[in-house]
Amino acid sequence: MKHVFKFGGERETVSGTPYSIKAINDDRVNEYLNNGWHLNIEDIECIEAEFTEVKESGSEHEAALRANIEALGGSPAGRSSIKTLENQLAKLESENEQD
Repeated sequence: MKHVFKFGGERETVSGTPYSIKAINDDRVNEYLNNGWHLNIEDIECIEAEFTEVKESGSEHEAALRANIEALGGSPAGRSSIKTLENQLAKLESENEQD
């Protein structure tokens, strides 16, 4: 039997990181390791640092892009990505510079 650990759960490390623990048969270790479980609880502490919240939509940057596009007489596409909006704004700005 081996213990495996996974980020998230009802237990907490000393530093407050939530985790789950299971005791599994030795022949199932690879199965669990391939599904996000770890043999060392220290690995769970590292996982928490890898996550950074990223605003996908509704961000201030997106709102500013849409406002600038409208101010230049454009119509921002409904569900466009930030990159698409940036390209649309750049095109409108270059067109206005030429006028």
